[in-house]
Amino acid sequence: MLQRMQPDEVIAAMRLRQWVYEKARTKNGRTTHISPRGWQERRQREFDARIVYVLDIERAMAQLDPTEQTLIIARYRDRFTEPEIACAAGCSTRTVSRALPAAMKHFATILDRLDLL
Repeated sequence: MLQRMQPDEVIAAMRLRQWVYEKARTKNGRTTHISPRGWQERRQREFDARIVYVLDIERAMAQLDPTEQTLIIARYRDRFTEPEIACAAGCSTRTVSRALPAAMKHFATILDRLDLL
């Protein structure tokens, strides 16, 4: 049976996807919405905001157990399916399907506690 995610878990998943995007953008050093005037200041502000966001999400991820971190990163950053995660982790698909929602719920509570949700 497919479990529905709670609204805070959905927001946490969106934050994770945004984290992946922002981390890639800071790594590549690219920004968007550059106008001819004031582009240097705006570019620096956007870059600084991305770095702060990435660091905030990584700080929240650091509060998770290593197993929960692995599950969440494999699912939302690397976009592995549950059978692929189970194969890589050396456990059953059922274990992954039960542990992943619990990890997302824990991550959502951490984001909420840090006021990042």
